[in-house]
Amino acid sequence: MSNDNCDYVRRHYDVPAEVGRRVIANREPGVIIADRVHYIGVTLDSDPKKRIRNYPPTWEMQCKRAMNPTFKAAS
Repeated sequence: MSNDNCDYVRRHYDVPAEVGRRVIANREPGVIIADRVHYIGVTLDSDPKKRIRNYPPTWEMQCKRAMNPTFKAAS
């Protein structure tokens, strides 16, 4: 794991990912919990065990932006 707060994903995939940001991953709401370098570590709101799951940054991922309503990553 990296401590660069999703820097690789932001630079290489042009996705506004950062730890703590709300997202929609595979059509379910959650929060980015971990920088997994090539993946985004997300905990889904619906998961009672709050497991961190790895998601590719450009597949079924929507990141909430501060000023814009929603950024949808290109597939």
